[in-house]
Amino acid sequence: MSGWSNIWNSRLEKYPSQSGFQDNLEWLIHLNGFDKGAGAISSADWKEGVRLAVAALSLQPGDSLLELGCGSGAWVKAASDLMELDIFGVDYSASLIEEARRAVPTGNFRVGDIAGSLDTTLDSFASQPGFAVDVTVFHGVLHYLNETDAAEAILQAMDSSRSKVLLAEVPNSDLEHESELHRSALHGAENYKEDYQGLLHTSFNEEWFRTLLSRRQHDWEVEMVCPSWMKSGNRRFRFNILFRRRV
Repeated sequence: MSGWSNIWNSRLEKYPSQSGFQDNLEWLIHLNGFDKGAGAISSADWKEGVRLAVAALSLQPGDSLLELGCGSGAWVKAASDLMELDIFGVDYSASLIEEARRAVPTGNFRVGDIAGSLDTTLDSFASQPGFAVDVTVFHGVLHYLNETDAAEAILQAMDSSRSKVLLAEVPNSDLEHESELHRSALHGAENYKEDYQGLLHTSFNEEWFRTLLSRRQHDWEVEMVCPSWMKSGNRRFRFNILFRRRV
């Protein structure tokens, strides 16, 4: 994770202020890495994707939402603009967490590694062990984790979620070759190699998630599998999967 950690901890060096951006949300999206080539997402596309996600999560005003790997808070900012929510977020970049706090002043954010002692970080939100929220979201973050760490983070999220867990913007391993060709073409072959060499980029497929879910099959089920709700860039090579706690 060290390569990615260095990148995310230096994002504010690349985009130190909102100057030159259409609005605060566009700046936050860029800070979260959706700024160029295959990864670029417009503010309008972002807002629509979040709106569709909020609908799929059946969120109501006052519900609690945790984003793991929240970065600058771009996703929870767009969600909280739609309705009043009790927002929580975790990310290992202290500088991006500071921006998330500014973006959503009523939110609760912690610096923590979702691939590490996540349970300790989550418990820090509460006055006693047993922190829980209505829904948890992983948006465009799972590919920065290896399969073991991703599985552990998702299982912990399920244990601390009362209703649903959304895994969004997941790179589809069944389309990995086509995705790499697309990214390489947009970045330029040499730039792509230089930018991504040595960096972990894990892809998943639906079967991987269903196998993981079997470890909680008495309590959880798959509610939905669908293409990415955001349409720009490399979104056609990504998918969403939504878990629902059994009633």
